[in-house]
Amino acid sequence: MFFLLRYDILPGKMRDHDEFVRTKMLPFWTSQPDCKAVEIFEDVLVGYPERTVMIEVDDLTALQHILSSPDYRSIRDGLQDYITDAQSQILNLWVKKP
Repeated sequence: MFFLLRYDILPGKMRDHDEFVRTKMLPFWTSQPDCKAVEIFEDVLVGYPERTVMIEVDDLTALQHILSSPDYRSIRDGLQDYITDAQSQILNLWVKKP
């Protein structure tokens, strides 16, 4: 199961955003026992979204547990200082190349 977060970075906030991601957001996700992987993608063309964060978790129950935690709310609220046009999505893997 994957939790995706897509967003643009506010003008003039790129450096602060990158620092927040490196020092706060990434350590938060990698410290979660039910988090299997975290990948952050940067758009190579000009367009939305500038960043896509893909987090793999064990299952929906694990994700709900993480997303309902006060620590996650703190990370989410902190990220809001640097981003705009945020959207999230929860995906279940349907087909994978063997």
